[in-house]
Amino acid sequence: MNSKIFFSAVRLIEEYFFVPVMSFIFPSECPVCMEPLGEYHSRGICLDCWISIKVIREPVCMKCGIPMKSPPDFMPAEDSESGEAAWCEELEKVHNKTANRICGRCQTKRYHFDRALSFGEYSGTLREIIRLYKFGKKRYLSVPLAELLLKALKMEMKRRESSHFDLIIAVPLHRKRERARGFNQSFLIARHIGKKSGVDVGKQVIRRIKDSIPQSELPADKREKNVIGVFETKTLWKMRRNSRKKISGKRILLIDDIFTTGATISECSRVLKRAGAKEVFVLTIAHTPWNSNDTGSGILAH
Repeated sequence: MNSKIFFSAVRLIEEYFFVPVMSFIFPSECPVCMEPLGEYHSRGICLDCWISIKVIREPVCMKCGIPMKSPPDFMPAEDSESGEAAWCEELEKVHNKTANRICGRCQTKRYHFDRALSFGEYSGTLREIIRLYKFGKKRYLSVPLAELLLKALKMEMKRRESSHFDLIIAVPLHRKRERARGFNQSFLIARHIGKKSGVDVGKQVIRRIKDSIPQSELPADKREKNVIGVFETKTLWKMRRNSRKKISGKRILLIDDIFTTGATISECSRVLKRAGAKEVFVLTIAHTPWNSNDTGSGILAH
């Protein structure tokens, strides 16, 4: 057996089996709150921490999925210039899940995806869990994080006219960054969602061709330009007759970890749409609050 394959297999067994099992048998402390683990915990993180995650609830923007907690945050998605009467009418529908709501940013900014949904707010416990997952290299956290997204997706499917997706795609990392980290955090989550939902996961459908500056290191107004032209579909780098069939006419579920400005997922969606995707629905673990979107301060932000 190739030594590289052998050591990769050993590492996966350690991260996905040995560490979780040992954490269950010999619990010590929760890496998030640093409190002793009680009898009930999931993947080494205490139940209190999982419960403390700020889940995003209605009302949300029907485009980017950001919470709209107060009247000034939004205006009607349609007939937004029809005056105060229409705006007040929309306010009365704010808790109606079928109300068509678009936030101020989405009214002025063009996103190439059709809809985006996030499970929780990128703060506190959820932010720390994502940090541990990505930079602490705790790959086994992909499973409970994927389960959170499955819950959010299940609720969303009840509101959709179309109740299925044809293909799941994770936002790709550049090969240098993926090699340095050891894994693509979005792909591991996408793979678990694919197994549970029975939907195919496309790993080689789209790739990142430019090793651009990490979005987290840039202010919001620089991020959109930073990701232009960084993605490419397989139809462009390998001209095969059946390549386009993997995307053309398909409803795509695009997975990423965090929605901050939406620049990365919008550019990825643009490339998928150009390759013939019928619909791109974005699903992320977390969405940064408004006061973080414009500063570029989120250390894991996209």
